[in-house]
Amino acid sequence: MVVTATSISSQEKAKILVVDDNRVIRTAVRKILSIKYDVLDAVDGEDAWSLLTSNRDIEVVFSDLQMPELDGCGLLKRMRESDDNKFQNMPFIIITSLEDNDDIKQKVYAYGADDFITKPFESVQLLARANTFVRLGSAAKQAHSSIQECKKQSTSDGDTSLGTQAYFERSVNQSIAYINRYGGHCVMMLIEIDNFKSIFIKNGKDVAVNLVTMIGKLFKEIVRTEDNASRISLSKYSAFLYCDNTDRAVLLAERLHVEIANLHFLDNNQEKIDIIPSIGIFMPSINKHTTFDEIYRKTEYCLKSALSSKSIKIVSNSEIPNTDTAITLSVTDAMRMIQEGNVTLVNQSKEQLFDQIEPLLKHIITDNKILEKFVDELMSCLEV
Repeated sequence: MVVTATSISSQEKAKILVVDDNRVIRTAVRKILSIKYDVLDAVDGEDAWSLLTSNRDIEVVFSDLQMPELDGCGLLKRMRESDDNKFQNMPFIIITSLEDNDDIKQKVYAYGADDFITKPFESVQLLARANTFVRLGSAAKQAHSSIQECKKQSTSDGDTSLGTQAYFERSVNQSIAYINRYGGHCVMMLIEIDNFKSIFIKNGKDVAVNLVTMIGKLFKEIVRTEDNASRISLSKYSAFLYCDNTDRAVLLAERLHVEIANLHFLDNNQEKIDIIPSIGIFMPSINKHTTFDEIYRKTEYCLKSALSSKSIKIVSNSEIPNTDTAITLSVTDAMRMIQEGNVTLVNQSKEQLFDQIEPLLKHIITDNKILEKFVDELMSCLEV
């Protein structure tokens, strides 16, 4: 086991764990981060797990993917499946190489990775990631404390065990105050079942309550504890996430949409009911004038846009310019998402996808006039 820490005011510094079997990488990362943080390092996932279980004050993990004993994906999976809330929610940044493909990245995102940084990286980039996630880790602690306090005040929904509307509003207000004081960004998410009213009218109260309970249980399993999962009306659910851009919220929304739509739920005649969820996502720019009502109203607008659309069931908007942590969607992943019906990220990545296929189009269409006409028509479609 390799353990290294800075010697100056280490007790006052946040503690970060770096996991990589390459000694050169560990040394480089430690040198950069030790400017501000107390740094521990480990040679593989098992070594890291020992450090995590014996150092409860570790706040952020940077980990390589390919390692002996237990790789980065295995370590992340073990942490997220742990019964320990700290490991379930600890910020986890994957250090990837140029050889790691998009399928691997999607896999670790599904396991709960918070971000990626690609080797070779710049010191400013690495330190910025650390600063962001140490801050978000502190925000998560604050949110968890808020959750526990709200639970003590009996703000749990009786049918689903999720938070109530009062709990959600209070938690969001506490988060707004925290972000105003310490910095950071957040996302509000609202989910509503389009056809709940017709299900209720056609099948009665008992079936409707059973559906609410089933969706609530699923929502609680997928949404992290500190993300303030709540049921705020008869068929509407909410979450409030700490994150630097909308990408994690969109990925979470994609998963929720698929899981809810695929629920095997039967009506009074034992026939499967089609459940249609719509999701609105909004990232506000927090300042001292920001209120819960303002964020909720803008998120509700996104939700109503999704409810009114037959094809786009996840609508997101942001007041914060996207950062370099945004997901780069490959053409292969885009095709897979279209086949699965998850089109939100595809719709948001049209121009990026076009840039990827443009060289192929130029190779296939050798007549420049035909190519220019085709590209012009395609670009006009992208603007729609």
